[in-house]
Amino acid sequence: MSIMPLIISEKITEVIMSNQTFLDSMSEIFHMTDCNNLQNILLHGLQNHYNTYKQVDISNQEVNARREKIEFIYGHKIHDYVPFYFNPRNAMLYRNRNNARVIILGLDVRVIKDHQDGFLISNRNASADEAKFSKNLPDLQDPNFINFDDVFSPRWCNNGIANNDIKQKMMAEILINDVVYSRYIRSIYVKDQASKKAIEEQLAGDLKMYNINVIVDPAKFF
Repeated sequence: MSIMPLIISEKITEVIMSNQTFLDSMSEIFHMTDCNNLQNILLHGLQNHYNTYKQVDISNQEVNARREKIEFIYGHKIHDYVPFYFNPRNAMLYRNRNNARVIILGLDVRVIKDHQDGFLISNRNASADEAKFSKNLPDLQDPNFINFDDVFSPRWCNNGIANNDIKQKMMAEILINDVVYSRYIRSIYVKDQASKKAIEEQLAGDLKMYNINVIVDPAKFF
């Protein structure tokens, strides 16, 4: 027996363990929005791109046209889904780094199992031409479909040179074709104490009702 197959096998096992280790510890998936949308989100739930309750749109207008594409599994537009990230510290957040109102919602991972009849996983930014989709939860364990070492890369740019492959993979998504109600929101992540105080003062009753914590976590931001 040659040594090469053993080396390949060891490498695959290492990546699979990386995927499984991440999945075992995963408690939240993430959605970023403007804090001015919070009240309507708590009242009406998270809805797709076409919803009429959204007051401020932080999406990339250049990318929006590409999210009109039809995915081949259910035959829906990407914009028909509510998008969530595994890793919110990605290019979408970087684009909004100077917007002090941007917040990150952390949703209980149970939302995935509770919406299995209308959800997709994309192994990179869902708008990318190279994006692959799956409706099968076990594919999250398959490093040939999604590699969480890539999803959680510390950066996509080195010495001023962008690695677009890594950039796209860091934006791998969970897509849910349904309203995602407030009961799944566990956390609201903000950059600083001032943002935390403002949200807690404005929405004290709602936060208590849904048992949502406002957490200052600068490391999640740029």
